[in-house]
Amino acid sequence: MKRIDRALLLTTALCLAPMLLAAALYGRLPERVPVHWNFAGEVDGWASRAFAGLGIPALLAGLNLLAHAALRLDPRRAGIARPLRVIVQWTAPGASLLCVPLMLACALGVDPPVERLAPAACGLLLAVTGNYLPKTRRSWLAGVRLPWTLCSEENWRRTNRAAGVGIVASGLVMLALAWALPRAAWLGLALLMAVLLASCAYSFALWRRGV
Repeated sequence: MKRIDRALLLTTALCLAPMLLAAALYGRLPERVPVHWNFAGEVDGWASRAFAGLGIPALLAGLNLLAHAALRLDPRRAGIARPLRVIVQWTAPGASLLCVPLMLACALGVDPPVERLAPAACGLLLAVTGNYLPKTRRSWLAGVRLPWTLCSEENWRRTNRAAGVGIVASGLVMLALAWALPRAAWLGLALLMAVLLASCAYSFALWRRGV
């Protein structure tokens, strides 16, 4: 069996693993389970216990299959930095193993610091992704993919190097705020949006200069 197939089987199994926990606790779970929190740590989204414990892992397993298929079908996948390929393969199972147990715990009356854990996990993911973005060559799956970056290797290199620095900064801001001031963790997302818009403008400016 090829390595990619083993990775697919393992990550899909891990996406579905929280179903076992949900099945074991199903009789103790209330009819409605919290599935979304705002930055203040207040629940603002609910779902049935069946969807929270069984449906969400199944959806994440489906997303995992799509991620692996996209990675395999990308004709330029060799240019994607290996750590970014690992991130693509492991984001869905990581989300399932973190989020579903947190939802079930909250439903049973446990009070984990979701307002800190969720933005901290997102911030860490952004920081790691941004760090490896400049090491990625042109591809259809990873990197800042714009008409101007895809038609010029130099435009791609400069744009992704600049975007990588900004994404790392966004992740670190979110990570710091997650523990120091959780209600303000959204500033990390706002900074990320600004970085992405600035990256598009920078790539266009390079193209106008013939890069």
